[in-house]
Amino acid sequence: MESRPEKEESRRSGIVLVYGIPGAGKTTVLNHLVLCEELWRREWNVDKIVLIRVDYLELLCKEDMTEEMIAITSENLFKAILSQSTPVVQLQSIIEELSGCKAQAFEGKFQPERWKNARKLAEMLVQKLLLKLGDLSGRRELILIEDTFLLRSMRKAYLSMCRSLDMRYAELCLTLPLEKALSRIEQRNEKYYSLTKDVLEASFLKLETSEGCPFYHQVDGETFWSEEIISKFLAEFQPKWIILPKIVADDDIEAKELQRSKTRESLFHHLDLSLRQQTGALFAKTSEKADERLRIVREVITPQVAPLVSKLKKEFYSICRELYTAQSISSDNLMERQLFEALHDESLQVSSQDERIQVICSRLQQIFLIFLHENIKKS
Repeated sequence: MESRPEKEESRRSGIVLVYGIPGAGKTTVLNHLVLCEELWRREWNVDKIVLIRVDYLELLCKEDMTEEMIAITSENLFKAILSQSTPVVQLQSIIEELSGCKAQAFEGKFQPERWKNARKLAEMLVQKLLLKLGDLSGRRELILIEDTFLLRSMRKAYLSMCRSLDMRYAELCLTLPLEKALSRIEQRNEKYYSLTKDVLEASFLKLETSEGCPFYHQVDGETFWSEEIISKFLAEFQPKWIILPKIVADDDIEAKELQRSKTRESLFHHLDLSLRQQTGALFAKTSEKADERLRIVREVITPQVAPLVSKLKKEFYSICRELYTAQSISSDNLMERQLFEALHDESLQVSSQDERIQVICSRLQQIFLIFLHENIKKS
């Protein structure tokens, strides 16, 4: 396939996913960045910015919506966005007009089906926008999508869209210490549906970043967003907004499998050591300040559960080895799907196999902590 002309490639549109746990500062950072939209459009050479807050879309969704109803709603939003001539399009006014309600984070009891439908709606809408942007020669537009996106699987559809359509893609993750996120949520809960400490801790444990990937950028949720800092941030983040490489061709699969075979024993040797160290640290209550994820799991650890921890560690290790050799996965088990994606992730930006093994082991350790936490609490 011939490469695209440099000028054409430099003008490609695309998306940026903005994510993090509740209270991390996602809305705050976007509010500051949108206020400096002229700076952003100049630094990133974009003609237009479209901002989509997924929680706002819940106002347009019901628990019993069919796929057809979601598709109709996405078409109405799509047409409304295209009719906007401003350099920055925020959906608040459009949603208010369509729903008859003030656009804000959904108030009241959390409704899982409504939440899922809002995310389906967002995906449909973004796909329509990307397809349209592919037909707009010479224009470069940026779609910002804000949500928690705790799991890589929640972000996968957007990454696949950009890869298949030759669009740019990047991720911006907002991080914040758990205690500070809890403080922010306590203030927010006076107005919106309640998020308990347990729910927030579970979100903190489950957050899967894309660290190690060339499109990933991380920001401290406590950043003070002056114009100078915003300018520096945009300059640092812009190179991460990339056109994704194509999937490896079939004739390269044999070579790739050979490399994976060579890596296997080294990977699982390191994984065994890291799991031993991690379980040891869980019982070392007097050790130095621990990672926040480790501290959350420590709260449910007692000497009495030591045999269970040992059993779970062996079970987890065995599952990892089995999934590493699998070509695909059909299981509905969330943990197994997360493990498969971590073991088979080809998008890591690493300089050596040793570094690749370190990144994969780090991801597996994170999933192991969730696995321990959930099973020990059940027992």
